[in-house]
Amino acid sequence: MDHLLAIKVFCRVVEAGTFSRAADLLAMPKSTVTKLVQELEAHLRLKLLHRTTRRVTVTMEGAAYYERTTKLLYELDDIESNISNEQSVPRGRLKVDMASAIANFILLPALPSFMQQYPDIQLELGVSDSNIDLLTDNIDCVIRGGELNDTSLIAERIAELTFVACAAPLICNNTACRKRQTAKQQTPYYLLSFA
Repeated sequence: MDHLLAIKVFCRVVEAGTFSRAADLLAMPKSTVTKLVQELEAHLRLKLLHRTTRRVTVTMEGAAYYERTTKLLYELDDIESNISNEQSVPRGRLKVDMASAIANFILLPALPSFMQQYPDIQLELGVSDSNIDLLTDNIDCVIRGGELNDTSLIAERIAELTFVACAAPLICNNTACRKRQTAKQQTPYYLLSFA
């Protein structure tokens, strides 16, 4: 016997007033409803209901049992509802590491909106352009560009970014620069910033 189900069925019979109506409300065959209530009575060694061909009435013991079990069933439903709601709302600590360009140009501008939408998340951001050890540094998520070298990690493509090499007109007008470009040699200029 499913004890919890039998208690729920018993409570529904008391509320509905008949086995037939309770069976309809529970979307169960009437014979199953009757059997579950009989098994519950046998388990408790108590007569919970007086049955006639026309109606069902609750015994004194049945009324006391109904009163206490409905409170417990309500509490159980409340607990399950709260747990379901807690799981549907993201919460907790999330430690994320990313490259500086991604942090500056993509994540930081979106941060106020994220924090407003998910107030229960404690976000810890790390900005680094070098490879890090996720397990040692206890990092939940890393946002990086390029190929995944560690096959034990799970990667998901979230965006495709293009980088463009740019130079000031003065550098591009330099004849030495043009000669090197035609010779397909690299120019000896320093990278000051990238976007």
